[in-house]
Amino acid sequence: MVSRLFLQFLKEEAKNVGLRVGFYHFAHADNDPIAEVNFFLKKFGSMKVDLPHCLDLEENKGRTKAQVTASAVRWMEYIQKKTGITPILYTGYSFIKSNFTIAVARYPLWVARSSGSNRSKGFTNPGDTTIWDRWAMFQYTDQGKVNGISGNVDINEMDLAFFNSINTGVTVVEDNEPSTQLQQSDSGLTVKELQ
Repeated sequence: MVSRLFLQFLKEEAKNVGLRVGFYHFAHADNDPIAEVNFFLKKFGSMKVDLPHCLDLEENKGRTKAQVTASAVRWMEYIQKKTGITPILYTGYSFIKSNFTIAVARYPLWVARSSGSNRSKGFTNPGDTTIWDRWAMFQYTDQGKVNGISGNVDINEMDLAFFNSINTGVTVVEDNEPSTQLQQSDSGLTVKELQ
């Protein structure tokens, strides 16, 4: 288990080097999505984020397309209700066609399609789906290199329009109150939501 204190430390270190901070939740389609959201939110408490919360769904756990979709939508609806921030869905390109319906299309897509390739080798297209007409983020390699980190890392690209939407404001649920108390020096999505 990751402690809240350790998460706070990681967040502060990331901020110290100019990185934006967000959290994702690796979900199980056979679990109760409400319980998963509550667990996820409890883990980081009132820590403020710079990026939307992310549902990472990569395994169907024997569930049908309708069941996987219903679980994902329920997770995202509930976290949006709890936080007032529209979440993003992370999943693999090959997982989309056999496990999701159009019901998830109202949420931004963070698609992983690396196949061990990278931009320098010409792999630039996350692929087409019948569900989304665009992607918000694209993980194009799982074999990237970053100074100061040993081993391979995932490398992603963020769509400029999506970046601008989370940089200048966020999509919020109507009549929703921010979930945390704000102080004068606070920043991040909650402040943008309030603004």
